[in-house]
Amino acid sequence: MAVRVNLKKYTAVDGAWRFVPVLKISGRSRPEAVVIGSATVRGTAGTFYVEWRENGKRIQKPCGSSQREALDAWRAQVALLNGEIDEPEEEDSASLPLDATSIQSAADDFLETVKATKSPATYEAYNSDLDWFGANLQRTTVGKVTRRDIIRLFGTGRDQGQSQATINRKVMVGLMALRQAGARIELQRGD
Repeated sequence: MAVRVNLKKYTAVDGAWRFVPVLKISGRSRPEAVVIGSATVRGTAGTFYVEWRENGKRIQKPCGSSQREALDAWRAQVALLNGEIDEPEEEDSASLPLDATSIQSAADDFLETVKATKSPATYEAYNSDLDWFGANLQRTTVGKVTRRDIIRLFGTGRDQGQSQATINRKVMVGLMALRQAGARIELQRGD
């Protein structure tokens, strides 16, 4: 049985902050636009939330401010509630310190989620991005990676003649894998 998962956005509407639904087309959330009243509005600022019900209780969790983060979180929650992927075991991540979690292990765990929630083409692209990320990162464990290491990756990509968009994508995919493993790496505005 398919479980209903909604994606909504907390945004300013007529000077007041409120939740509005994200546009859905054929049952698929489209985070590039929200529905305010009966109008479809693009380019709003705010935070996305996934929402579903468990045992009659409404649950909502923030899932970022970018369209990609929102769509990824929505797909993952749909897959989780439909039984397509297993819920991560909290005690396992807490029992294994970040210093003991390898970059490769974090990438493998992330790719397992991607495989269950994304298209094969996205999986292949992320796999390639993570191969580059791991090969060029000068650390072997998640807990040792710092903002400085990430900045160095930008320079490495430029030294290799890659476009800025390509470098940004590879670094962001790597950061998603590290953050899923529990890393707290914060980039600054302009990074």
